[in-house]
Amino acid sequence: MPEFPCLSVGLVEFPAFARTIDIRIKTVCLSCPPETIPGTPYCSWKFILEEEG
Repeated sequence: MPEFPCLSVGLVEFPAFARTIDIRIKTVCLSCPPETIPGTPYCSWKFILEEEG
């Protein structure tokens, strides 16, 4: 079975989920199919809480 290209799903779902918790949370994809980086977890995302300006 081929890898599921979950990047497109994560780009929509994770930011929406994060905004529900706190609008200051931003998401960054670190490695996710189809754009994986060898030696990193299969699906890796960073959630960043931005400071208020």
